[in-house]
Amino acid sequence: MSSALFRPLYPVIIFFTCLAAQPARTSEPAPDYAQERISGDWSGARSNLDANGYTFEGVAAVDAWRQLAGGKAGRWRGLGNLDLQVAIDGDKAFGWKDTRLLVYGLGDAGGRPNELAGSLAGIDNIEVGTPAVSLYEAWIERNFAANRVSVLAGLHNLNSEFYVTEASALFLGPVFGIGTEMSATGRNGPSIFPSTSLALRVRVEPWAGVSLQTAAYDGAPGDPSNPRGTHLKLGGGDGTLYVAEAGWETDDTHLGLGGWRYSAKFPDVRTGAPAGSRGVYFLAEHTVGVGAFGDISCFGRCGWTAAAAEDFRCSWSAGAVWSGLLRSRPQSSLGLAVAQAVLSDRFLAAHGPLARSETQVELTWEEPLGHGITLQPDLQLIRNPGGVIGAKDAWAAGVRLKLEF
Repeated sequence: MSSALFRPLYPVIIFFTCLAAQPARTSEPAPDYAQERISGDWSGARSNLDANGYTFEGVAAVDAWRQLAGGKAGRWRGLGNLDLQVAIDGDKAFGWKDTRLLVYGLGDAGGRPNELAGSLAGIDNIEVGTPAVSLYEAWIERNFAANRVSVLAGLHNLNSEFYVTEASALFLGPVFGIGTEMSATGRNGPSIFPSTSLALRVRVEPWAGVSLQTAAYDGAPGDPSNPRGTHLKLGGGDGTLYVAEAGWETDDTHLGLGGWRYSAKFPDVRTGAPAGSRGVYFLAEHTVGVGAFGDISCFGRCGWTAAAAEDFRCSWSAGAVWSGLLRSRPQSSLGLAVAQAVLSDRFLAAHGPLARSETQVELTWEEPLGHGITLQPDLQLIRNPGGVIGAKDAWAAGVRLKLEF
C-alpha cells in the first residue's frame, strides 16, 4: 500500500498523539456462554480459550418479509446472514502488550425483500445484491500512551466506529445503520456492509469523555465488477476516502460531529463532469431511566453532502428504544423510528419528475428467548417509495430469528 494514501493524515496523527491525557474505555467482560449461547461453553473449552486470549463468536440471522400493501403486495421474501468472528487479545495470546486482532467472516444468501417494497434506502440491513461469502474484517489494533491512543490497520468496517449510535442498531432498516446520503457514495459505497476496504484509523481520547478519531480507507471497497468473495484492489483511480469524527460521551449521553471526503472525482449526476464528493454529519443519543420500567434511549442523526456527484442531498433519522418496558421481560426492547432521504437537485433535474424525498417509519420489538435465541418482529411504512410521485404507501412486515452460538 502506498504511503501517499495516508500522507494527509500524518499531521493529524501527530497532533492527536500530543493531545492524549486521559485513559480510554475498558473492554467488557466475557459473556456467560452456558446461559447466553446456543453452543454453550464447549465443556469449558470456550472459557479456557477466552482466558488465553481467543474469543469466538457466531451469529446467524434469518429474516422473512411479506409485502402487505404497495409495491408488490402479497409476496414473500426470505434471506439469511452468518457472522463468524475470532477476537484475539494479543497480550494473553502472544505476549503482545496492548494489542488486539480481529478476523471476521461473512456469508449472505437469500432473496431481495426491497424489490417488493421499492424503497430507495432499503428495508433490511442484511440484504445484498449478490449472495457471497467473504472476509469482512481483518485488522490489528495497538494502544499507546497508557491506552490513550489507538492505531488500527487492516480490513475495517467504517460504520463500526464512525456515524453510529447504539440505540439505532436495534432497527432493521439500513438507514439506521449509516446515513443514506453517505452510504450511496463512491464507486462501490464506503467501507461498510457487505464490502469493506483496507484502512488506517487513529483514535485519541485527550480528555475524559472526549474522543477524536480519523481514518483513511481505500476509495472503492472490494471489486465493483465482482461482488463475490474478498477482493483487495488498490489504485486504478479508486482514490481514498478520508473520514474524521469528534465525540463527547457521558454515562447517558453521546454527541458526535463528523465529516468525510473522497480524493477521487466522480461524475456529476447531471452533467457527467468530474466532481468532488464530501459531506458532514451530526449525531446525538441520550438515555433516561424510568425506574422499574427500564430505560428509554433516544437518538437523532443527520447528514449533508455537497450534492454535485451525489444522488442524495441529505438524510436524517430519529427514534427511541424502550428497554425493559415489561417487568417480566427486562431484556426486551421496543423501538420506533423515522428516517427521511432527500434527493439532490441535480439528481431530480437529471431523472425527471420525482418526489423530493422518501420517508420510512419502523416499529420493532426484540424479544430474547434465552440461550442466544432472539425473535424480532418488525413493521415498516415507506412514503413515496422509490421517490415516485403518487406511489401508494408501501407496508412491509418481517420477522428476524437470531441465533448466537
